[in-house]
Amino acid sequence: MGKANVAFLGVLFLALLGGCGLYTPDKDPFSSDKPTEFGTTSQGNYETSIVNHVTCEIAQGLAEAKRLNLPWLDEWGTTVTQTINVEDQTGVAPGITAVTPFKNVIFPFPASSGGNVTSPQSFSMSIGGTASANALRTETIQYTFRNTDILRYTNPDTCMSQQPGVMIDGDLKIREFIYDKATIAALGNASLVGEGNQPWQRPVFNTFTEEITFVAAYGGTFTPTWKLARLTANTSSNLLISQRTNTNDLIITLGPLASKNPKQDRPVELVAAAMNQHNARVSAAAIAVSIQGQSH
Repeated sequence: MGKANVAFLGVLFLALLGGCGLYTPDKDPFSSDKPTEFGTTSQGNYETSIVNHVTCEIAQGLAEAKRLNLPWLDEWGTTVTQTINVEDQTGVAPGITAVTPFKNVIFPFPASSGGNVTSPQSFSMSIGGTASANALRTETIQYTFRNTDILRYTNPDTCMSQQPGVMIDGDLKIREFIYDKATIAALGNASLVGEGNQPWQRPVFNTFTEEITFVAAYGGTFTPTWKLARLTANTSSNLLISQRTNTNDLIITLGPLASKNPKQDRPVELVAAAMNQHNARVSAAAIAVSIQGQSH
């Protein structure tokens, strides 16, 4: 093997090893997250665009739901929890097989049947081992808007320009979620109303919640193989495995506001029942990601 090939394999080995699972993962391993001359970071700008994207789709759904004449929906708010999980994993599984050749055995056969057959004999013993490292980084953003504020400050018509890609960057179909649930309320399903009190005139539901999860994984392997007279190495398994998993989880809950006119120094909040349901989904999503990481 030439020196150039050896150098290439060495670089590939280091690139795959790269500290995956040994250090806090970078959210984007292919670009720097250092502040630019404008004081912003690339990842901060990207996460800001996601917040704007989600808010725009919520506004789009609320604007269309206004056709159904649900006045109480204007008195509700929307809570969003956006979670970014980055997981790096590295595994090493070396294996060596020792071979002891024995004397060949000759089975005699007549020439008319093909002649003698020589059968080689040997004894082999394999030794292997495994080691792995796993690092999980989780960041969560939670924010709450009054529905009236979303419609006042966001233009639903601009949502298409904020959906340039796929997965979390594509159409999240939040509009469909809001409009479908508003339709259920407008039709009075699962509600018991008194005389003169129509279902579209008062809230008959406590909360509407949706969860959207995107998981993307990529990785690589590195497996040099040696085969000598009495020794072979890594012929049946990969020596080094490196993998990254990115998970974007989005939980959206619409519900009544705890206060219609909160103080300026206090954030907008949903009522406790709505937040309990929302936070239960957040906890369940966190447990699912943790179990997924431990199972690798």
